[in-house]
Amino acid sequence: HQYLIFLCWVKRMLEALRNPDQHLPGQILCFVGPIDCGKTLCQTVTTPIFGGRSADPALFLTGATPFNDALWAAEHLVMDDENLPDSRAAQKTFRDRVKKIVAEPVFPVHRKYRGEITLRPIWRIFLSANDDPDSAFILPGLGSLADKVIYLKCWKPPTPFPTVGSEEAAAFWKTLVDAIPAFVAELDDFEIPKELRKSRFGVAEYHHPEIVDLIKSLSVEDELGDVLDSWLQTQLNPEIRKCAVDLYADLDDFTHGRIRGISRSAKHLGHQLHRLSSEDGWR
Repeated sequence: HQYLIFLCWVKRMLEALRNPDQHLPGQILCFVGPIDCGKTLCQTVTTPIFGGRSADPALFLTGATPFNDALWAAEHLVMDDENLPDSRAAQKTFRDRVKKIVAEPVFPVHRKYRGEITLRPIWRIFLSANDDPDSAFILPGLGSLADKVIYLKCWKPPTPFPTVGSEEAAAFWKTLVDAIPAFVAELDDFEIPKELRKSRFGVAEYHHPEIVDLIKSLSVEDELGDVLDSWLQTQLNPEIRKCAVDLYADLDDFTHGRIRGISRSAKHLGHQLHRLSSEDGWR
């Protein structure tokens, strides 16, 4: 089913490239899985399918820069979790800008020392992320973004891919590239199944349930609040200053290890506390 979704997503982009006079937007596609499972490889081989030009939109989408003129030289916008900051502010900016960049029929071009102009882009965003809590923290939650994102879960192949830089890797890559024309020809004959069609983006969104569970697990949990509340009641000093590592050790002792099922690491706890600090009653 996931492969069908991927085919539909690629076919929709090919239709957009071949019909530049029409507005045919597509969702941001997110591959989430373990390291060395081919996420980046798939991103790389998708670029020539989309015409051969790619750019990294991370700085603009997270608010690190207001300029986006470099993105207008590419159709394929490629991102990975290493290029995305894990701050709450950057995450919000990322979510808000993704909403617009995947759907708006026109978009402003921000250039240094030059006036702003508005053009109509043909873009697709392809994001890859590891499936550990620290990497997945940057993944946008669903909510109002649900229809604008596709989450696909990845697994490692039975046989590892050839080592990068080896002769086998070069031959493997050539095999993939040589197959692109046949792959595109197959897509030309492929019809998006009726049950997978959706008017706005051509294909219905899909969110693998395990990825949804992973994203939800990174949100503030009631159980963590209960643990903190109970622990605070045992402290004589109401004003406590601790780093996440020390607090994690204290909570580990206090809960006899139960905190490990709520917060997977001190860093994970730090992310949860940052989110919790914006909640009523915890500020």
